[in-house]
Amino acid sequence: SAVLVVDALEAEAIVFAGTVEVRGSIDVATVIRAGRSIRAGGGLRAGRAVVAGEDIRMAGSVIVSDGPLQAGGDVRADWGVEVQGDITAAGDLRAGWDVVCQGKLSLKGGAFVGQDLIVQGAVECGKGLCVGGHLTGAQSLRVGRGIVVGGAITGVAHLEAGWGVKAGECIHTHGAIKAGESLCAGGDICAGQGY
Repeated sequence: SAVLVVDALEAEAIVFAGTVEVRGSIDVATVIRAGRSIRAGGGLRAGRAVVAGEDIRMAGSVIVSDGPLQAGGDVRADWGVEVQGDITAAGDLRAGWDVVCQGKLSLKGGAFVGQDLIVQGAVECGKGLCVGGHLTGAQSLRVGRGIVVGGAITGVAHLEAGWGVKAGECIHTHGAIKAGESLCAGGDICAGQGY
């Protein structure tokens, strides 16, 4: 239950059993790992991994990790998120700007992205997915509830939503499209060949 409070954090690595609170930004060359939460008034940059037992919250800038990002609670960045590995969270993912994930995106909760969502791996959300811009994927996308995208949904292999799917522009997949309720797009709706 200890809390580490500092003005700025710049180190090779940091492992702390409790909560890490930084008034400014966090910059670690390798890994930052907290048993509870990681919070900062600025941004977070890690060379290898970001791991928190509870929430990760950045109030003033982006979260950048050259490896995975894992949270036992919510992940929230007032700006954007850019991760070279997987993003895994037991809660929600919220970002004011873009979310770019080079690995898999796996959330027990939902995702709320202000601008574009770009994911190279599979996407799995236990709840809903709301994207202000475009959603671009490379593998399957599965959501327990609904999907609302302001722009286009493109590149995903298979698309599945427990509720409805709504896109402001087109919906193009390489495989199947499955919606538990409605399916709506401002442009074309195209499943892959043979689907």
